Amino acid sequence: MFYHALNTLELLPEQTIFVGDSLRRNIEPAQKIGMITAHAAYGDRNFFEDRTWRPNHVLKSISDVIVLAQYDEMKKKVPVNNCAMGLM
Repeated sequence: MFYHALNTLELLPEQTIFVGDSLRRNIEPAQKIGMITAHAAYGDRNFFEDRTWRPNHVLKSISDVIVLAQYDEMKKKVPVNNCAMGLM
């Protein structure tokens, strides 16, 4: 699934940010192929399932997706106190 999307969009894994709500089912496979990852903790019912995989970013609300996109676009650090998101 990940490779199909990357090939279709003609992107490299390191050029993408994958947002998922499961550390095991979303974050782990995305990190294995080199994607930047953001854990949608607000939608994860099994937040403590497996802490082996650490996302690059943790999103605490849906609005954090916008902040993350702006952060990536600007290529500069957004102060954590300006949003609910923790940038790791």
